[in-house]
Amino acid sequence: MLSAKLRSDQKLASATKTITIKQGHVIQYEEMKAFSTKPTIDEIDRVLAKHFILNYDIKYRLGRDAGEGEGDTDA
Repeated sequence: MLSAKLRSDQKLASATKTITIKQGHVIQYEEMKAFSTKPTIDEIDRVLAKHFILNYDIKYRLGRDAGEGEGDTDA
């Protein structure tokens, strides 16, 4: 699954950072280098684009809703 691949990529591209602010509080956070996940995000975009184009074709080019079958008639 692409979602699992993205989570894995994000985990590999992240590192725990620790800072101390002026008031003396210590803050820990995950810093991620997003550029390393770009190939997976691009792959997700391609998959989503196929679905968008398919639904767009059905609704606007072919003039019917995505849920309608070819044999449906208006009552």
